Amino acid sequence: MHPLSPEDALPNNVSRVATFFALYPEPLGLTDGTYFCTALRSSPVRGFSTKIALHLKENETPIWLAPQLSDSLVVSVRFHRGQRERNLLAENYAMLMPIVRAVGGSSFPSFTDPSSPDDVRHEDRLMDYNDPSVSSYTVIEMTTQLVIPHETFWEACTPSDDIMGPTLTRCLEGLHNIVNAYRFAERIMIPSPARERIGPEIVAATRSADPEKGGWDTPAHDVLNTFATARQPLLRGVQSPATMEGMTKFLHYESIGHPMIPILHLQTELDSAYYLDGNFRSTVMFAHSASEVLLDVALMGMLFEEGRSFGDALRVYEKPLKTRVLTEYHERLGGPWNPTGINAVTDWLRAVLQVRHRVAHAGYLPIYDEGHAAREAYYNLGKYLRDRLADRAKKYPFTAGMLVTRGGFDRRGIRTKAAEEAVNIAE
Repeated sequence: MHPLSPEDALPNNVSRVATFFALYPEPLGLTDGTYFCTALRSSPVRGFSTKIALHLKENETPIWLAPQLSDSLVVSVRFHRGQRERNLLAENYAMLMPIVRAVGGSSFPSFTDPSSPDDVRHEDRLMDYNDPSVSSYTVIEMTTQLVIPHETFWEACTPSDDIMGPTLTRCLEGLHNIVNAYRFAERIMIPSPARERIGPEIVAATRSADPEKGGWDTPAHDVLNTFATARQPLLRGVQSPATMEGMTKFLHYESIGHPMIPILHLQTELDSAYYLDGNFRSTVMFAHSASEVLLDVALMGMLFEEGRSFGDALRVYEKPLKTRVLTEYHERLGGPWNPTGINAVTDWLRAVLQVRHRVAHAGYLPIYDEGHAAREAYYNLGKYLRDRLADRAKKYPFTAGMLVTRGGFDRRGIRTKAAEEAVNIAE
């Protein structure tokens, strides 16, 4: 992000800060120029200037960090209010009406408003709608020290690719705390901030912490926040010949209550929480729910194929989930199903079950790494379960056919008579 050639090298004895500007996804009710500074829980900062300008604005006095916080790792966020060229209603109308007119043609009725003169067009009324709640937007300005971590402290450093990425992540952590405080204080329902929702383009620059020792470094950089682009048109789905067939099959399975539908819904919520919302608490909870439903559907199918009575099956499900995992699958499917060693079950117990209990019972907020680990553990457990079912297709044809499917057998290179019969029975 900030490659420096030898002739551009910055003095090592000058403390620097990094500032990031980004569009916030919701307009906030904070006054233009409002700022909040939060100290993060971390090791102390060493060798950094005690004179730190948090925010600058041309021809105005800088906003300074309190000297007693100069050895703390801080993030300061200033909120700016902008005005749209046209409000959301007019913007929506401008995007909507070309399609409406293309479909309806000249015969499509015009809009009328009895309370307005005949010569005032609908579009003009929308453009004149100046309610700030539908015409303003918010830009966030995030500033923090430019430092590199050591084992027990942080130290001042110069900008580089390796430094700027984690620095932006730290700013978003501070933003998360500040916006949470705002939404709780105002009792408003807006999503929690996350890197997946900020941007998608972020403007970044560095400068001296003390403006008397130097100004902004060059060049500034615009950064594509790839985590935010999943919501954007450039990554939208593209209709293929199989799209309509897949949609028809899904709607059919949903109409008959196929057991895979709840699993697919939970799995989609899991991926949306992880990739679109950056909500790692929800990621862990959906990973747990999707896992439990998948495991229970598999066990239910096997109990059915064993001819077990309703009462027998009920007694199996009276056990806690962890007990069922450790006692009900090994004898039926083989492979390791224990809490020790290196395997998919052990990873799932650690990354999903244990973290889920902390979230559900202690209100724990997982970090990114824990959300990532929970998602990976869910998918690895699902693959492991299906691998074992594919290997036992002759013993449990209905369950294997339902959860492995024809595509799953093909991907595993299994084209046996037992696999074919399993798919036919399930279908």
